[in-house]
Amino acid sequence: MDDADVTTERVISPILVGRDMELRRLLAAVRRPPAVVMIEGEAGIGKTRLVGELAAEDELRDRPPLVGGCAQIREPFPLGPVVEALRGAAGRFPAVGLSPVTGALHPLLPELAAVLPAAPSPLDAPAGLRHRVFRGLTELLGALGQVVLVLEDLHWADEQTIEFLGYLLADPPPGLGLVLTFRGEEAGPGLRALTARLRPELTHTHLVLAPLDAAHTNELTASILGTAQVSEEFAAYLCERTSGLPYAIQELVALLRARGTLVQRGARWARKTLDDLGARPGCATRCWSGCAA
Repeated sequence: MDDADVTTERVISPILVGRDMELRRLLAAVRRPPAVVMIEGEAGIGKTRLVGELAAEDELRDRPPLVGGCAQIREPFPLGPVVEALRGAAGRFPAVGLSPVTGALHPLLPELAAVLPAAPSPLDAPAGLRHRVFRGLTELLGALGQVVLVLEDLHWADEQTIEFLGYLLADPPPGLGLVLTFRGEEAGPGLRALTARLRPELTHTHLVLAPLDAAHTNELTASILGTAQVSEEFAAYLCERTSGLPYAIQELVALLRARGTLVQRGARWARKTLDDLGARPGCATRCWSGCAA
C-alpha cells in the first residue's frame, strides 16, 4: 500500500517526554518577572508542546498565557503575533484606567474597542504613529499585571514585530513573562539580537531543545500506545527514522498503525518485523514481541 493512500489518525502523547528540565527552567523564569525566555529548536522538536505544558500549570489557570503566532506567508502582517495574542483578552483589562496612548490601538485591535480609551488625534508622521503604537502595546501589557505572553514561530516574524520586541525589552512591564519560540536555523540577526543587551534586572533564559534519544523515544511511543514500554529495537528504529523529533515520532507511529503494521490484539500490541517496515540495510530484523498495555 502506498503511503499516499493511507489515512492516518493524529496521535498525541498524553504526557510530556524528555523535557522535564526545560519545563522547570521555563516555569522558574516566568515566576520571576520581568522575564524573557527564548525557546529554540527545529521544526517538530516540541516547542509548542512545551509552552502548552506551561499553560496547563495550576498557577497559571487563573491567568492563562496570551498566545500569538507568526505564519509563513509572503507578506507577514505588521505586529501579527502580538495582535493575535491580545485580541481575545478584553475581559482581562480593568474597566477604567488604561493610558490614553492605548487609544492608538483601535485600528489594530477593534476587539478591544469597549475597553480602549478614545483614539488620540491623528499623526502624519509614520515614525510618530509607530511610536504611539509601541507605547500603547507596552501600556496594555502593563495593565494586565502578572501576564505571560507567548509568541511562536518568530523566525517568520515581520520587521515591526521584531522592532516592537526590542522596544518592549528595553523597559518591560514589571509583571511580564515573555516567551519566544523560533527555529534557530531560520532566525534572522534581528531576532538573535533581541537578548544581546538586556537590563540586569530582567530574568533571561535560553532553552535549546535537543532531539529525543532512544530511551525517550521508547517512553514517548509507549505513552502513545498506552503501554509500559516498547522493544528497544522498535524504539531505535523510530529514533533513527525520525531523527528523534517528537512530532515525527507521533506521525510515524500513526502511519504504522494506519498501514496495519502495528495492530492491537486484546491488551497487547503485535508488530511486524523491521524488514516489513522498510528499514534500511543493517537495521535489526527480529520480530518485536508484543508488550502489555
